[in-house]
Amino acid sequence: MTNLLHRSGYKYFSKHPWQVFLSILGIALGVAAVVSVDIAGQSSRQAFEQSMEIVSGKTTHQIISEPTGVQDSLFTFLRIEKGIIPSAPIVEKFATLEHNGERRTFRMLGIDVFCENDFRDYILSATNEIKGGLGGFLSGENKCIISSITASDLNISENDTLDFTYGGRKFQLEIGSIFNVDQLSNPSSLNDVIILDISTAKKLFDMNNRLSRIDLILSDDEIATVRSYLPPGALLKASDIRSGSTFEMLSAFDLNIKAMSFLALIVGIFLVYNTATFSVVQRRRLIGLYRTLGVTKFEVFSIIIRESVILGIAGTVLGLMAGVFMGKELVKIVVQSINDLYFVVNVTDTDISTEIIIKGILLGLGASVIASLKPAKEASDSPAGNVLIRSDIETSLKKNLRIISALGFGLICMSIIVFYISGKNIEYSYVGILPLILGYSLLVPIVIIFITRVTAVPIKKIFGITGKVASVGIVSSLSRTGVSIAALSIAVAASIGVGTMVSGFRSTVVSWLQSTLEADLYISAPSLIGRSNTSTIDDINLPQKIEKLPGVESVNYYREIQILTNYGLTTILGSKYNKRKFNTYRIKEGNMKTLWNEVTTKDRVMITEPFAYKHNLKVGSIIKLPTQKGERDFEVAAIYYDYASDMGIVNIWYSTYRKYWNDEDLSGVAVYVNPASDINKISDDIRKLINPGQEILIRTNKYLRETSIDIFDRTFIIAYVIQLLSVAVAFIGILSSLLALQLERAKEYGILRAIGMTPGQLWRMVTLQTGLMGFIAGLISVPLGNFIAVILIYVINKRSFGWSLHFEILPLELFLAIVLSVFAATLAGIYPGIRMSKTSPSLALREE
Repeated sequence: MTNLLHRSGYKYFSKHPWQVFLSILGIALGVAAVVSVDIAGQSSRQAFEQSMEIVSGKTTHQIISEPTGVQDSLFTFLRIEKGIIPSAPIVEKFATLEHNGERRTFRMLGIDVFCENDFRDYILSATNEIKGGLGGFLSGENKCIISSITASDLNISENDTLDFTYGGRKFQLEIGSIFNVDQLSNPSSLNDVIILDISTAKKLFDMNNRLSRIDLILSDDEIATVRSYLPPGALLKASDIRSGSTFEMLSAFDLNIKAMSFLALIVGIFLVYNTATFSVVQRRRLIGLYRTLGVTKFEVFSIIIRESVILGIAGTVLGLMAGVFMGKELVKIVVQSINDLYFVVNVTDTDISTEIIIKGILLGLGASVIASLKPAKEASDSPAGNVLIRSDIETSLKKNLRIISALGFGLICMSIIVFYISGKNIEYSYVGILPLILGYSLLVPIVIIFITRVTAVPIKKIFGITGKVASVGIVSSLSRTGVSIAALSIAVAASIGVGTMVSGFRSTVVSWLQSTLEADLYISAPSLIGRSNTSTIDDINLPQKIEKLPGVESVNYYREIQILTNYGLTTILGSKYNKRKFNTYRIKEGNMKTLWNEVTTKDRVMITEPFAYKHNLKVGSIIKLPTQKGERDFEVAAIYYDYASDMGIVNIWYSTYRKYWNDEDLSGVAVYVNPASDINKISDDIRKLINPGQEILIRTNKYLRETSIDIFDRTFIIAYVIQLLSVAVAFIGILSSLLALQLERAKEYGILRAIGMTPGQLWRMVTLQTGLMGFIAGLISVPLGNFIAVILIYVINKRSFGWSLHFEILPLELFLAIVLSVFAATLAGIYPGIRMSKTSPSLALREE
């Protein structure tokens, strides 16, 4: 009997290749979305970790002193006087290469080659493999070592020169040596690293008598001893703390894009459910005959599951291949977002790990099995006599409609409870979305009945009897049309939710930029990270010189640094601003009447909303920060709204910053111009004041707003791509449903043709029905979409990044979503409509 069931399944699917193909494609797109996002995220993480590992080598601890660096005399003291060996001085910076019309960022690693063997032994162990030998590297100034892979990528050899830019300053390096990296476990990890002699690095990066850090290899017993030798401002940290803190910044970003990718897979589950249901419905007569001949319930159940697994395997394989291809393209978008928002990372290889492949397989097969459980159970549980009745699914659905709706309402309530009790946990917040979507899906059938009843009269008046038949047909096949409408409504709702969230986010940021960027000109050195600026301006007296220019009203300036604190990697903003700028701060907590005096005359700070949220701080809280004078306590005077960084910012009055960090460098200057003055002339005058050896950016507030919004828009490209995938899967679901309905209702259409309905009328009826399905899906998606937007703004975004965003219902967004739904459904119905209109009455009614 089992063989008979297998053959019946094979014959059914061979006669309905379109349904098989569309089901496979639906699962494939869902799996591809998840796999591609995983590959992009994993490749970025792997590239960063490998780069940090190759740079850190066997280092266990590092001595740092931020922001100015460690005095090189401390290294001499530790190594010579105290005998702390192994120890190695390091200067590490990022510089941009201009080569053959392309820009590429490199990690510049300044080392003392004679201290390196204990740390990065790949340099000395490869001595015999070095072209030019170490002598070529050490024999002159501005020489470097590069890997053989880098040399091949850039098509260069020994003695060639490369042009770099660092902080607006240009310099040239000569290739002194090229070493073979084939012996390394990860040769590509040195692809973005250029090794310099430490004296060359100190000169090029204006480090003078300073180091970026001192690398050490310490046992547990030595840690306290070394720490006792350190002067105020110098810290001993485990080598992996900074890299861990750096990548911690990316965790929320990474989680959010992964969670969004699952949406396409959820929509794909509806599609497999549809296919499994239709395959059962189409074979109900045959299955009924087998049941009367002695086929067991388990055999029927297992064969339906097996068929879905086969579809799942095919879809998963196709999805994995598509996911790998998409991942290679998506990694470029992810890397751009990371470089814009967080830190510098170069990805030369895509990392396709076994874990990602296994996850894709489990999700694809798991989704297929889960989707087929209900139709398989229905087929196996039905008594033999009932299996022969084609309408029992519809009868069962309508009979249990109240129970299904109550279950849906219960799941929505469960979702709200999960959001409420999950605190700040982002993972649980996303878990709460799943019962919301499932619960809403279970309410779709009763909503369809309600909408068709409400619209029955106007549809009949507008479209006549054709419209009435189309409308009634949706309800009469509710078990099939309901699933398709639910899938499309969820995809469109996700589009509304993400679109509303992005729009609210964008309007919030635009409003914030307009109030924050109110100076006329902004001056800074080029920065590698889009939304932060830790580069320095060479001339520390530039603000005073600009202030003396005719037509300049006033000048503000700041210094931005990132230091390792108890709160992770923390941005410190040392700011000197006038009352006009002070009044632009949007204070969330704090006393505006006393705030100016508090921050300008006392050791008090303002912190941004994300920083306060993530670290549970409020006005009056004490934060401990490492300074050049040791750890100091700073009281929080105010919390203000800011959207420059989701990690948060500690804003300190500039003179207070200089007092504790002993840093006179400048990161940027803001210039206020007299309204009657020519801003272009003042910009030219400022450019004449700048040291000729450094490139400085002078930008208007309008330009800065536009570039900031460009960065914002780039960040959400991934969201738009995943949205498109979800709608594509839903589109396939509608198309699959209509093709199946064509078979399911062939007799009905044959009767309509036999009693006089023309092919054109039948086509119009089917097209109208698909349009109505799209319209209903669009209407259903509106409340769910806005609910998702509220969750994204007030739950997910808040818990991920700590920002307060505006939510507003966007009529145009909702209208376009309904139009999209109608268009997708109508487009999907064109081909099935043509096929249905060609239904032959004699063939359709041959069993009568």
